[in-house]
Amino acid sequence: MEALTVVVLANAIAWLGIGGYLAFITLSQRRLAQRLALLESAARRIDG
Repeated sequence: MEALTVVVLANAIAWLGIGGYLAFITLSQRRLAQRLALLESAARRIDG
């Protein structure tokens, strides 16, 4: 393989990794927001 081909493949793999990481962070944020909403609603019920 030529050096340019290796660089392009490495770049594509790096961007796929970054995209996967961003997807993971997004899902984690959504789950955290749902848990926070549950805790806030429970606190409102307790406080009256």
